[in-house]
Amino acid sequence: MTAEKLRIIIVGSGLAGLAAARILREHHDVTVYERGGPDTATGGQGICLFSNGVKVLQTMGFDRFRAGGVPCYGYRLFDKDGNQLQVFPIDFKGRYGADTLSMKRSDFRDELLRLATAPSDELGIQGSPAQIVFNTIADGVHSRLRRRIVGSDSYQAKKNGLTCYRIAASAEAVKEALGYLPVWWEPSTAEGRISGLQAGDGSSRMIAAYAIRNYEYMNFSCLFPTREHKGNVLESWYADGDRREMIEVFSDYYDPIRKILSIATEVKVWELQDMDPLPNWNRGRAIVIGDAAHAMTPLQGQGANMAVKDADSLRLLSPGLSHVEIESVPEQVDKVRRPRASRVLEDTRVMAKDISMEERLANLDYNCGYNGGLVLAEAADQGASAPQQPASSPPNPTIGESTEPVTSIVSEGPVRYIPPDLDSTHNVPQDLSVSPSTPQAPPGPFHGILSKTRVFGNGHWMSSLPLADGLPFNKDMPAERSGEQISEAIAKCKQLARDIKKQLPSRSPLPTSIHQLLPSRPVLDELVKLYFDTFETCYRVLHITLFRAEYERYLSDPQTATTPFKVKLLLVMAIAAPLQGDAQAYNDLAAKARTSIYVAQGWLSAPFEKDRLTLDGIQIHCLLLLARQVNRVGADLAWISAGSLIRMAMQMGLHQDPSHLGETSVVQRELRRRLWYTILELNVQAALDSGMAPMITAAEYNTQPPSNLDDADLVEASGEGPRAKASSIPTQTSVLRLLADSLPLRLEATRVINNLQDKPSYDQVLRLGNDLASVCRSARIFVDQLMSTEHDMSTHQTRRFKYSFCEHYLSRFLLSLHYPYAIQGKRNPLYSYSQKVSLEAALDLVSLLENELYRRLLLSGGGMYRDIVTRGAVVIFLELITQLEANNSIFSRQRNRARREPLLEDARKVVQYTHDRLWSGETNVRGYLFARMAMAQVEALLDGLPAKEAVINAASQSLAVCRHILESMAASSLSTSASPPDIASWTYGNMVAMPTVADTDLDFLSSENINFDLSDPYFVQQWTDQCWPQHLFNSEEEPRQGPILGELNLGVTAEE
Repeated sequence: MTAEKLRIIIVGSGLAGLAAARILREHHDVTVYERGGPDTATGGQGICLFSNGVKVLQTMGFDRFRAGGVPCYGYRLFDKDGNQLQVFPIDFKGRYGADTLSMKRSDFRDELLRLATAPSDELGIQGSPAQIVFNTIADGVHSRLRRRIVGSDSYQAKKNGLTCYRIAASAEAVKEALGYLPVWWEPSTAEGRISGLQAGDGSSRMIAAYAIRNYEYMNFSCLFPTREHKGNVLESWYADGDRREMIEVFSDYYDPIRKILSIATEVKVWELQDMDPLPNWNRGRAIVIGDAAHAMTPLQGQGANMAVKDADSLRLLSPGLSHVEIESVPEQVDKVRRPRASRVLEDTRVMAKDISMEERLANLDYNCGYNGGLVLAEAADQGASAPQQPASSPPNPTIGESTEPVTSIVSEGPVRYIPPDLDSTHNVPQDLSVSPSTPQAPPGPFHGILSKTRVFGNGHWMSSLPLADGLPFNKDMPAERSGEQISEAIAKCKQLARDIKKQLPSRSPLPTSIHQLLPSRPVLDELVKLYFDTFETCYRVLHITLFRAEYERYLSDPQTATTPFKVKLLLVMAIAAPLQGDAQAYNDLAAKARTSIYVAQGWLSAPFEKDRLTLDGIQIHCLLLLARQVNRVGADLAWISAGSLIRMAMQMGLHQDPSHLGETSVVQRELRRRLWYTILELNVQAALDSGMAPMITAAEYNTQPPSNLDDADLVEASGEGPRAKASSIPTQTSVLRLLADSLPLRLEATRVINNLQDKPSYDQVLRLGNDLASVCRSARIFVDQLMSTEHDMSTHQTRRFKYSFCEHYLSRFLLSLHYPYAIQGKRNPLYSYSQKVSLEAALDLVSLLENELYRRLLLSGGGMYRDIVTRGAVVIFLELITQLEANNSIFSRQRNRARREPLLEDARKVVQYTHDRLWSGETNVRGYLFARMAMAQVEALLDGLPAKEAVINAASQSLAVCRHILESMAASSLSTSASPPDIASWTYGNMVAMPTVADTDLDFLSSENINFDLSDPYFVQQWTDQCWPQHLFNSEEEPRQGPILGELNLGVTAEE
């Protein structure tokens, strides 16, 4: 007889017990017994979970942010005076497949308790009644039941001669006591590394410190030889300790450590102990796990990891086992887990000795290289009968596989404790190309009406007609009458309707001289190629092969080209125009590009037209939005147009996967998917810029990401279409698929950043920030791999364009998220981490200027392409000014100048960039004015000169430069050939008004009232409301065109 479910009893609610409960409840009835209560084991301070344990936790739906987990990136060693001796950087995630996390022990246990006790009846999992009992003993180091397994009382934990005091000090209390956070604690300098402060006198005294609860606390584990008079200390890691003894033992450590120890509010003491390996872990249907099976000291930090891996091995208890198979599971676990735990125990004992760093790393590799679920593969290799896992069970990887690509389901048998809410499923991403949050196409049919190019829900009148039985429709007319009378009458009425509509204000045909907006054939060929080598490799709007074929036909016979194609060609030219490198042709191309944008806007905006609801119309709308941003034409209002584009696409059903919209060709299916994700990307970028919500969530669409295919694959496809290529193979959709992977996360981040009602908690900001940073790191690796494997004929610059594009489009979310807190970091050190992240993101933006092709885009573009001016510059100058004000002595300024030189060089690049934007058509002078003023303040602080005077001089000089450039640009605009009359009249007579952004006047500064504190959130905005003395605009200096930074005295700075 077999049982669908087991009735499992777990003795002990420590880490091993709760982890086992979480795993076993997926298929069985679980009850946990604890001698005390649910809170018995919640004491203690910090705990480290290394990569091997974290990989197992990921399969359970473990939420590291809820548990306050802080990723670790290696170790740093200090002496007792706080001097750094060595640094050991370790990329745990890159090396072992998962982060190493440090947490408050009680937070970690609370998260395990949440996973073990969450309700699961909403999943509707049913099975036959539990009939067989299986016992799991996890009652800790002083287990009362261990002897029943091994048959002897001789296996008991023994002390190893070391005592550990533990405290968890809060950042707030330490800053109040010290006035600052030590370098090994401050998030901007700690670099996420575990710090060890050794006495260095041969006494085995050591303090290990690491951040917990999202940097709000720091755990201090203070090791020293056990004193003889302490033989009666309670043998528990959560026993209360003697603060005075702790302070006395480490009284020779430097002052910050002594102060931190003295303000500790809860001191715990633990006499370290371990236990010799057991001869066996199992007996019958019972098994012992956790500290009850392998108590060890924390010198390797592997105790909790071993407990979690013990729990993971119990996945062997899958449903449907026979009585004999159930009896064999404890033996299988024993054969695999006991030898491994015994080796880790021996390695931990060796760690107390003076071993080489190579030996320590070898131990680390052995421990962290473990992959969750390994017991199944090893049991099978040893000849055990590893049971087949059912489809609903989380997949267990074989040897060498990562545990990240798993789906964990919280199922049956909650532990009888507190039942907090918990999502029933937890997904972990499998690879970079497919997002765990990417909506999956629903299995059921599409509920709505598909009419021509549009889809309708039940609110539309057309949806009700198929439901109305018994009413007469023309399709029900007898065939002999409908053919002769009904159809002819309907056709006549439709023709009359068309004649009437022609008299209404509507879209006229494109002007006959539209071809005059196109440059000469060689230039046009270059622009078309440039567009496809840059933007079309990132966004996917056009089908390259089909467009090029139509382009060749147009060049051969322009009269045969359709109107939509002509509009698309105009916009392709307009998008690529700012990227071409011919300075002589720039003005003419820029004028043609702007006129083309107005023509396309007019064609698209005419009322009473339904034939825009086609893929051609969607493509033109996408190209128009991109052209406006690239050419700085109404770019700040792109969010409004993006909203219209979203609705247009949804009306056409692009938000529904084409597999549910009837039979379509492979090309049509892929074009719809590509366009939908392009539209989502345009929308989320525009929403971030506008300070508004993206107005769509991942739950509102189910369209799958485009397949990893080249355009040529689609043209040659037949039947079901070609098989998608592996994600590691570069295709013309690789970049769009990469962006699609993080869309749900960036949509969430945009809603948080632009929320007008609720301010997010800083914990929420850190969680989103960490996820965004992880996306950016993964994207860099992915794009590097793509670039290294590409063998196309594009130039190095165009290939680098993809890298710059992805870097910009992803990292700007990280900068926007942390930016408000980074600005406050000068006043509130709690936000120093945001300062660090924002500065790195700002410097990444400046580095984009090194790619000449992308630099041209940043010079000409509006909206998001002004990120260096709108956010990057403020962050960089704020960092410089903060550093200089903190080191206000002449000696320290000069000593640190060389160290700051790279940052100063980036600041100078910003100034030059804002100047060059003016020559590229920028009419808003505030960016350049701000950069010159801020640079003047920095140089003044460096040289010890009066800051206010330097800033005023810089403002005067920069305004004169702005005036000269604008006058030159105005004269150049007048000399540029005007549009043909029919184009000009058509453009302004037929289009719906499209707002643009321009300056009004330059009177926006005040020398008396301006606030020079860059950390003030209104630092830039205040200029709008101020007015400088008029004489500043009458400088006699007559600057000339070209770079001016080397000729101006920017090294004047102030004394307040």
